[in-house]
Amino acid sequence: MTEAPANAPLRHHLDAFVSAAAAPYGLVVALTLTTTVTHPPRGASVLTPVLAGVGVVLLPRIQRDRRFWALLTAVTAIGVFSHPLVDLDNHHFLHVYWLLALTLAALARDPAVTLARAGRLLIGGLFLFATLWKVVSPDFTDGSFLTFTLSVDPNVARAPLVLGWQDAELVEANRDALAPLHLDPTSEVAPVPISVTPTVARMAAPLSWLTLVLEAAVALTFLLPLRGAWTRWREASLFAFLLVTYPALPVLSFAALLIAMSLANTDLPAPRAQVLHLGVLLAAGLAGQALRLLAG
Repeated sequence: MTEAPANAPLRHHLDAFVSAAAAPYGLVVALTLTTTVTHPPRGASVLTPVLAGVGVVLLPRIQRDRRFWALLTAVTAIGVFSHPLVDLDNHHFLHVYWLLALTLAALARDPAVTLARAGRLLIGGLFLFATLWKVVSPDFTDGSFLTFTLSVDPNVARAPLVLGWQDAELVEANRDALAPLHLDPTSEVAPVPISVTPTVARMAAPLSWLTLVLEAAVALTFLLPLRGAWTRWREASLFAFLLVTYPALPVLSFAALLIAMSLANTDLPAPRAQVLHLGVLLAAGLAGQALRLLAG
């Protein structure tokens, strides 16, 4: 009679974890929990990443555990919504809404169908409101907003720097000119002149409209009741947006949440769906890292 290896329980747990994470629903949960551990929404207490970390370890058991998701959602929501709202971005709220969707899915008779609908509506609604905000904001449609951002934000300016559209010293000088407004909130607000390169001034409006078109495409494809092969336009539009946007923006955790929502809703067969979604997320992350290295 042979004895079981000493590491048999650990190996069994790892096998169960890999098997659970490889399934579409399991990968959605794994992505969500990992993002919550590494990038919890602003305002969340230390309990949020701790609970999410426990969920990662116990992934095979908690995928559809209503008590776990209700506790994680409640703890996270209390922290986020008690935090000053002016210090929060849209993806912090989206993080809470997605955790709530996972809680509701765990309560549903068919969790996968419920989560798929929630993922589609959250993406569609998010991009619809983002598109409407840009359409009604003259400083976005005329390129003013992007001109300012590309000339002041060193993260967003990385791509223009690499392309030769922007100058690092100019961006730093603009930030120095704006610094007094941040250091002394009680100071009188007055216009601060900033310097803009000719290329950024020329390209800001076309880039603004490109962003608007991409976001509108995502909103339409996810909100319209598409059927059959037409549903492929959902992944196509979202992937295009992610690959254009997130190499330049330092919020890959937002992209990971969108990938999880899309994966929950996709009609693509496994494992093609998992490979494509993870591949796009990895490509966006690697492109962003390459921009950081090239921009210095």
